[in-house]
Amino acid sequence: MKELIIKEQKKNKLSKEHESLAQEDDVISVAGVRMPITNEEDVELLESMVKINDAVRYEYTSFLRSIMGKSLDIVSVFGNIFADSAMYGFNFSGICNRGPKRKPMQSYFIFTDCMLDAWEEYGVDESWLQDSLTLVIKKINHRKRNRKYFKKRRESKLSERRASKDSKPNLVIS
Repeated sequence: MKELIIKEQKKNKLSKEHESLAQEDDVISVAGVRMPITNEEDVELLESMVKINDAVRYEYTSFLRSIMGKSLDIVSVFGNIFADSAMYGFNFSGICNRGPKRKPMQSYFIFTDCMLDAWEEYGVDESWLQDSLTLVIKKINHRKRNRKYFKKRRESKLSERRASKDSKPNLVIS
């Protein structure tokens, strides 16, 4: 019985090691930029590499084509390419009535030309891409607002609990 338990533990340990190696192999990058892109600097880096190097552009459009084949929906696929944190400084047109100025996605090859090239076989045209990217940015901003709201809510509940603990007299039983 003891031998069986030891064999099972070794088997579990080997499978965990295999899983961690598989996860390392699952890291996807385009021209050395890890996907999903998590910051604006990497967005700018990918954009500049796509503009000056046709091989990088081909690699990026191939990546886009491969992930779209699974879903056929830009909104659901977008998170595999860009994390929310990378998109906070962007909107489609760059025009923003409130808050900080945004960078226009429409002037970036990685958001327009490359996506159109990669997804034209799925029926994506300029207007559909614009509508989809606008919806993506709306959803990202909505998630950001929700995170902010719930963070403030948690903080206020914590401060209320602390205040109520401080105001209660300590009872000493003798």
